[in-house]
Amino acid sequence: MNNVPRKRDQFRTVEEEIQFFKKLKPVLCSRLIFYNQIWKIESKKPPTVTQEYDLSYLNKINDFYTDNVYIYQYLRLDANYFDEIFFTHKKVILINQEDLAFEIDTSFTTLWDHKVAQVLANVLLTSFLNKKLEELEKKEFVNYNLTWQDSKRSLVQLIYALVANKCFGNATIKQVANWMETSLHVKLDDIYNIYKEIKWEKINRTEFLDELKKALLKKMDEENASTTL
Repeated sequence: MNNVPRKRDQFRTVEEEIQFFKKLKPVLCSRLIFYNQIWKIESKKPPTVTQEYDLSYLNKINDFYTDNVYIYQYLRLDANYFDEIFFTHKKVILINQEDLAFEIDTSFTTLWDHKVAQVLANVLLTSFLNKKLEELEKKEFVNYNLTWQDSKRSLVQLIYALVANKCFGNATIKQVANWMETSLHVKLDDIYNIYKEIKWEKINRTEFLDELKKALLKKMDEENASTTL
């Protein structure tokens, strides 16, 4: 511990001082900030975690990026033209109370070293939150393990109707069919032949879609009737 510099006169050169406050100290402090944020996230976590909960923290990170975009650009470009201003020892007055938790000794900080630590912590935190969101999506997908119960012919009608109506934008038949196969655990290897047969029929080309419409209208009528009783 005796080798750790604590005052400006303990640095042999300005370059050494910049290296410490720009590269070394922020790495250590970023871990403290990161784990402090993890503790806050986990301790405030509601009983039922939703994607919105984790997304709210990602939005805070985006807000920090917006407010400190110059720092991100300076670091990304590996710039050094203001290093003596940003990363040499000065008497810095910290306004943010959260800063004070990590920078109790204000004689051992510079204008930007804590900001750099926050940038590095946000990189770790973004990765952590994105991983949580992926795990949550997988969990929700497993919980809704749905399987197609009707015929392949019916599903083909539905796929072509969705694509014809551009319900998925410019998605192709193959893209929608692949998504349906994965989501609904069904194989549609002969989808084009099935559609070809349906297309050239004289009657009942859309019988499944007609049945869907009848079923929905019946449900609405029954619910309306029950509410008026």
